Amino acid sequence: MRLVFTGLLLVYSGIVAPLILGNPSVRPSGKPLACVIDIDQTITDPAFQRRTEKKVPMPNARDSLQRLASRGVAIFYVSARRSDKLDKTKWWLMHNGFPPGAGIYLSDYPEDTIAFKARIIQTLKKDYDVLFGVGDRATDMEAYRLGGVVALLVKEPSDWLALDRQIQEILDTASAGDPSGLDVMKRSFASNGRNHYFILEPGFRTVLEGKGKKKIITVLNETKPVAGITTRVVEEKEEKDGKVIEISRNYYAICLNTDDVLYFGEDVDVYSDGKVVSHAGSWLAGEDKAKASLFLPGRPSRGMKYFMEESPGKVMDRAEILCLNKNTTAPAGIFTGCLKIRESSDLNLEEEEIQIYASGIGLIQEGYLSLVQYGFSEELITDH
Repeated sequence: MRLVFTGLLLVYSGIVAPLILGNPSVRPSGKPLACVIDIDQTITDPAFQRRTEKKVPMPNARDSLQRLASRGVAIFYVSARRSDKLDKTKWWLMHNGFPPGAGIYLSDYPEDTIAFKARIIQTLKKDYDVLFGVGDRATDMEAYRLGGVVALLVKEPSDWLALDRQIQEILDTASAGDPSGLDVMKRSFASNGRNHYFILEPGFRTVLEGKGKKKIITVLNETKPVAGITTRVVEEKEEKDGKVIEISRNYYAICLNTDDVLYFGEDVDVYSDGKVVSHAGSWLAGEDKAKASLFLPGRPSRGMKYFMEESPGKVMDRAEILCLNKNTTAPAGIFTGCLKIRESSDLNLEEEEIQIYASGIGLIQEGYLSLVQYGFSEELITDH
């Protein structure tokens, strides 16, 4: 049997005995808050592949973790590094100004990375409220999901700026006892209104077409309560070669504090030969661990990243803002100063799509679909 002392945790044959020091943040459950952080290529810069002690920190990662530590969150470093790298790992964290953490778990087992990290999270959950994990690989995301925590992905050095904002919001909501992942109950919402790139007013419609497909998006004169919030119903009807293939009822609300548009879920009907054959993709905030998600920020910035949809096991779609001033040509006209977003899925890493939003209109391009009409249903505009 192997005995490893990690500074604040005694790890012995897989049994964890927490030594909680200071004034940790505590949830209503009575457990202190915690998070799990991968090391290599997550807080170390992937552009500098060197020996452990000479690795270069990822920009902004240290400051973000220091803010977490200052708020009493227990930080656990969990890595697939061998356990004989423990001393060098502790030295590197200290030398580069990172919080020492409440514990360091390095893999010395034959099990795969996913199983190892998921097992550590489940062990930590006995004594901590583990909020999220940060990593750089698909295996990290899968491990965190299996462990039942929010999975945050780092792909490049600039990601930590956007992640820090998301981490602070997760911590704010957790400290307030809100399990939704977004501090919904501290916000004021309207089911009618607009922000710069999104119109949530009954009767507004956009029509996109391309390659034999058509998508008709209509803001309905209907509302639906979801997770305690009155949301506006937006219908999306998709057709292929003139036949309906999907109709979804999507639920949105606009935050009066920030102009953020939040997404609270959707009910989906999938059609084949005119009949509903499934409801794949349906989810609602507050059910089955699904959370209200940021759909379009009121104050977007280039490089900003966030979840557009977050329903574990059903949809886990991310957005990254690529550009704020793109000029785009569509059948309905020429549009300037557009917002360009890349959407990807944690459940299918090969899935990726570009979306473009025009000021005062909304979605004008989605993959190969482009805007052909827009406006209120009685007077659709076809030429900008």
